[in-house]
Amino acid sequence: MKSNILKKLQGIYQPVNQNQHDHLNFSLEQTLHSHEYVGESVQTLRELCQMVILDVKQILVTCCDILEMLKNVPSVSKKHECVDMSCTICSPVRKLAAYMDDYDIDPNNVTISMIQAECELIANHS
Repeated sequence: MKSNILKKLQGIYQPVNQNQHDHLNFSLEQTLHSHEYVGESVQTLRELCQMVILDVKQILVTCCDILEMLKNVPSVSKKHECVDMSCTICSPVRKLAAYMDDYDIDPNNVTISMIQAECELIANHS
């Protein structure tokens, strides 16, 4: 069990390789469609992240919802592989969504300080 938690934490804190999806070149139409599809949820997340007192559970749930919604946007890469658009979302959203399993086990596993840095990036991102 500790091994799983350690792997999750390493995955969260390792820098995101921006070039990991080089083979995925989404068309402008695909990108715009995916952004439009999750636009309201992203705006809700920004508003949650700007609150004085952070609602940790709601922030985590919203991040998971955004990732799930993007997985359901049908897209095809240049190599004609079916892929989901969740790889196009910013890393703070992916990091926050990764905390959900630990939060479900025990809410005390996810502290406000773990959430604040990512929320600042999301709230200030235009």
